[in-house]
Amino acid sequence: MEVSSAPESTARPADAAPPRGLAPWQRAVCYSFLLLGLAFALVSAAKRIEADQDYNEVMVLVDWQGLSGLPEQESSRGLFLRDEEREVRWRLLERIPGAMLCYGEETVAQLVNENVLKPAAYRGEAPTYVVTDKRLIDDFAAGCSRHGYAFDFASDGSMLIQFPELGLEALNNLPVCWRSDFIDQARERGVPIVLRPDGSEYLGPGGLEGTLGFCQQQPLVLFQGNAMLGYPGRLDDTIKMLRAQKQLFGWVEFDEQDGGDVLASKLAPWVVRVHSITAEEMEKYSVADAVQRFYRALSERNIRCIYLRPYVSGPLLNAADEEGGTSSASAGYRTRLFELNSRYFSSVQDMLVGGGYRVRDKIGPPRDAPQWLKSIRPLPFVLAKGAVFVLLIALLFPLLRRWVFSALLGLVVFKALLVLALPQLMSVFLLETAVIFPLWAFFGALSLYQRWVRERPAWCPRRWLAAMACLLLASLASAAGGLLIHAVLWDERMMLHIGQFRGVTLGLALPMLVLAAYAWQAESLQDAWDGARRGISEYWLRLSQLWQAPIRYGDVAFILIALGALGIVVLRSGNEGGLPILDFETMLRGSLEQALTVRPRTKELLGHPAFVLFLLSLPWRNRLSLLLGLAGMLGQVSILNTFCHIHTPLMVTVQRVCLGLLIGLISAALWGVIVQAAAWGMGKLKSRQHP
Repeated sequence: MEVSSAPESTARPADAAPPRGLAPWQRAVCYSFLLLGLAFALVSAAKRIEADQDYNEVMVLVDWQGLSGLPEQESSRGLFLRDEEREVRWRLLERIPGAMLCYGEETVAQLVNENVLKPAAYRGEAPTYVVTDKRLIDDFAAGCSRHGYAFDFASDGSMLIQFPELGLEALNNLPVCWRSDFIDQARERGVPIVLRPDGSEYLGPGGLEGTLGFCQQQPLVLFQGNAMLGYPGRLDDTIKMLRAQKQLFGWVEFDEQDGGDVLASKLAPWVVRVHSITAEEMEKYSVADAVQRFYRALSERNIRCIYLRPYVSGPLLNAADEEGGTSSASAGYRTRLFELNSRYFSSVQDMLVGGGYRVRDKIGPPRDAPQWLKSIRPLPFVLAKGAVFVLLIALLFPLLRRWVFSALLGLVVFKALLVLALPQLMSVFLLETAVIFPLWAFFGALSLYQRWVRERPAWCPRRWLAAMACLLLASLASAAGGLLIHAVLWDERMMLHIGQFRGVTLGLALPMLVLAAYAWQAESLQDAWDGARRGISEYWLRLSQLWQAPIRYGDVAFILIALGALGIVVLRSGNEGGLPILDFETMLRGSLEQALTVRPRTKELLGHPAFVLFLLSLPWRNRLSLLLGLAGMLGQVSILNTFCHIHTPLMVTVQRVCLGLLIGLISAALWGVIVQAAAWGMGKLKSRQHP
């Protein structure tokens, strides 16, 4: 064998094409940046898990008006018991040690029903009422002074109150006062009480300060009515007093009280999120359903205070014995009502104990992310995000010159340094991350799948195994993007659901549109492969082919259907989507919640099997592959979006994603076997027809 003695030249010939694609050193830099970002994300995740442990301490408030309205059990004297002799409310409270009474301001209608206020015989220009219980005159005088109602005393010593001239419904809902005899009863029994002021606009001189000052000894303030106290013009005064009194603001979840979001935003982190079930909803809930709803609020949404209303009516009264009650069918409704509420309160206590929650009468604000972490985490985040962007560009545009990728890497470093000086740019970078990672996960899995099994026949079992592996790898990549977003976003405000990630909708729509443009001509996806590079076809090539292709009637119909489906998905995104949940989906969600500790997201349960079927369908050269691909992309986007629910405990998010992936893999495996068997059968049939 003859060996040349001259050294081999390493210089590139003058007429040779410039190098294209991502160089090995550039790829190494990208993965180094990604690993650095993930390392910081894991550190941030550990701190978040520590902060979530504070949420094991919760407050339980029980509605006083609901309790006081419950009748005593069957008794010959039940109708004639004085209020302080009624025991049913206290017996129920004993079921939940540490629970507090929540006593809202008495309204005109409630006081009339309690027979301590009635319309006066005197008829003036405005509605006038007389106080029938002289023991409560001081309470009424204090309440009228706070709310600015005119009052006077008759010759017989009775108190007359003149209310604003309003319609009957508005008049009945006017707040008046708290009854000191009720407050004394609770204190004598050692039960903590939380007074709930009304957010009425009717305030006298010093009324706002007097109302909040009256409640200053309690750990939190929870407002009743349609608005916050002081809304709209004096919210700053309310905020100033709550801060001075170092009280938490009780922000009721899903209750759109006017001014609530403003109060929560300005008082954060001195905010506690409250979950309640309205009296109307209680009539429709079984005990198990109501308790399960509270458990989901505590475990999945970081609720730290639950507000209990007892059962007072509803069809469940006649079904009490069917849910575990001990009363006979012939028992009166009072006995059945007490047993129903006893079971309800005991079930809530069992849920709290079983879930590891400790009932407290005072809790603090949520734990914030450490300042050192908040100051440096944008840097590794932007480096990791930029690295994945470069890898995605190299995947979709592999023929770009290497100097372009070097310039992109330089831009990544520049952005990482810039974000430290201009943190306002983080919102843009977060949106980029929400779009980039699902695309990288999907197209990377597609490239790997084609590299592994492109030459294999459609029925080959290796295709099934490769598709399952690609789903797992793609899901890990999407989860990495979600973890990066979570790591850089979480803080005390996000945990309170005051701040939110605003890129969910665009992060959902853009990856779908990018994939649709690439895979629109789904019949040719199997052939969209560059054998020399061993990679998928360049994105511009696919896009130019789509641009030059004639438009068919079927394409127009397909576009309309696809846009309609995408619109529904976008409108349904988030917890407060604009479209209602279908009955079938409600049943499915309920079944999953009963069967599993954490319910996986529906998009992932559907998207993961569709992802595998998309890969298996490529040899079919059928338009159906596009629909399956879009559904598969939806599952990857959903994984990332799940991590963007910052108010959910991180471990719950991880469990939800893992359960969705596990169920998706099992479902995909079953569907894959069916598809592979069908492909094998079709292959045998064709071989017989064309031997």
